[in-house]
Amino acid sequence: MAKNFKVDESKLVKLETALNELRIKSMPIGGLLAGTLLIELLNGSRAWGWKVRTQDIMASFNLKYRSKRAYFQASGSREALLKLGLNKGLLSFISERSHLLNINKTIWSCEVQKPNGLIFKKKLTGSLPAKAHQFLFGPKDLLPIAYPVWRKAYREIEHEVKLTLKNFCRENSLPKYVARRLENRLMEQSQALLAFQKSLMVLKPAYVVVEHDRYSLTSPLIIAANSLDIATFTMMHGAVNFRFGYLPLLADYLLCWGYRQKKMLGFLGGPSERMLISGAPQLSNKLIGDEEPLRSRISLKPNQKLVVLGTNPLTVELRTDLVQLFGSALEGQHLVQGLIRLHPSESKMEYQTQIEDYPHLIFDDGSLFTFEESLSVADMVCVYNSAYGLDAIIKGKPLCVLNISEAFLGQGKDFIDYGSFPEMKSIRDFEVFLERWLNDSALQEEVRILSTNYAKEYCASFGEDAAKRSIEIFRSSSKPKS
Repeated sequence: MAKNFKVDESKLVKLETALNELRIKSMPIGGLLAGTLLIELLNGSRAWGWKVRTQDIMASFNLKYRSKRAYFQASGSREALLKLGLNKGLLSFISERSHLLNINKTIWSCEVQKPNGLIFKKKLTGSLPAKAHQFLFGPKDLLPIAYPVWRKAYREIEHEVKLTLKNFCRENSLPKYVARRLENRLMEQSQALLAFQKSLMVLKPAYVVVEHDRYSLTSPLIIAANSLDIATFTMMHGAVNFRFGYLPLLADYLLCWGYRQKKMLGFLGGPSERMLISGAPQLSNKLIGDEEPLRSRISLKPNQKLVVLGTNPLTVELRTDLVQLFGSALEGQHLVQGLIRLHPSESKMEYQTQIEDYPHLIFDDGSLFTFEESLSVADMVCVYNSAYGLDAIIKGKPLCVLNISEAFLGQGKDFIDYGSFPEMKSIRDFEVFLERWLNDSALQEEVRILSTNYAKEYCASFGEDAAKRSIEIFRSSSKPKS
């Protein structure tokens, strides 16, 4: 049976710090693993079965000895890069998901001198305006790096890399194949790092902006830009659930949505002088969609309330507990319809057991309502620690927190402790609250006001206003002193 491993974030920070003592072509390598460590070891989202371990053995050989890999065979040319325009801003585009795509898409539309765009998935081109296409390029358009150049640079640190990863696995009781996987990712990422550095030396961007600097696609871009003294910025993409999602900071500056977010990150050790407030270019505080036609899609009766649970990737155990609390409390409720809004990374297959156990609930993977529509039609939103709760608050929707575990409460803890939003720890708690909420207009208004007050401090501005403020920051911020 495939195993999952989870490592405390303090141990992951320790590994990243140790790897940053090692450099390839003068660039620290610790941050290159941030995305992998976050997903595979902090969240424990990798199933380490025999099949993936066998693939890692083959990948190890290919990464070390195969000279026809992507960044060695990139088809870019100096002339093509020059045509994009020098000394302009450079924005990354990593996903078609609106909460990521709309960050830099909004910034691009507001920047008078149109920035260049590094687009990681070809299908994203269709999501951007036609007039942007002349400024777009992808990884294949980078200048290729010669295999011997990378191999020689990597060999200089290879022994220390293996020793550092071996010690990490021993200290955390992890098998040797975990170290192999991490070294594979380091080799792959370091190849991207050298390709980015070589191409940035030609483009000479005025600044580089990414949606998330601790993401596997963008961390080498940020580290390469840092090595060339190019100002680098990372945007906030969601909730502050744990430190390792945003810190240690790889970019020069992190642009926060508002004062509350900056304070939360500061409490986790973020450098105050490098965390600036811009607002959220990807967000709007306006509801979109006509409520009545939306209600008719799921045959809601005039006197029924729709309560939406927003999920996010959790362990099987936590996911089961979350749906059980929500579904059991709503069972037999004739005046409330429950809808579970799945996170974009989840599928209905993962919820098959719960779909069978709670037939009175609606499970929506986005095929019933778009993200915006689901918020417009909701009468109340519930979350554990999902950033969906932030969107609900910003749009003035009442929120309650289903606290199934203190260990991973994250953003939900701030909702409870600072925002004073209602907290449900048991099925009975939620049943009692729903009964009161349905029949007490004063309570309904009280919860709505909580959302209004929290939103004011959490997000300083939205959409184009936030994008314009971000552009001002890009233009006025110099490289911080080391």
